[in-house]
Order: sequence, then C-alpha cells, then structure tokens
Amino acid sequence: MSVTLTQVLIQQGYLTVEQYHHAYQLQQNQSIEIRQPLSQIYLEQGFFGIEHLDYCLRLRQQYISEGYDPDYEN
Repeated sequence: MSVTLTQVLIQQGYLTVEQYHHAYQLQQNQSIEIRQPLSQIYLEQGFFGIEHLDYCLRLRQQYISEGYDPDYEN
C-alpha cells in the first residue's frame, strides 16, 4: 500500500479533486525535462500554504509507518 501526498491533502481538506485534476493537467503539459512535482504546482497555484504541505507530508509519513490507508474508512 502506498499513501500519496495528494490523498492526504484531499483527505485533510486542503485540496479538492478538481484542483488535483487542474494541477495534473498543468504537469502533463510540461515537457518531461522540466516537469514539476505536483506539490510544487499546488503551492504555485495557491491552493494552500507551505505549512499545510509540511503538515500533510508529516501526516503521510505517519500513515505509512502505521500502515493506515486514508481511502479506507472503518
């Protein structure tokens, strides 16, 4: 199981599915040599602040270490 940063951002309410799709399209339109990570595009588009990204990165790492799947609700 792999937890993505995008999953955590959506689960925490910092990113919408529509914003993800917009950022993904922007990323795919970039040439492969200069393609930016989605997280950088999210920040550049102003979807949330760096503090939210930092929090979600730490939360993602916690999920991975605990084996938690944010898409599965008990």
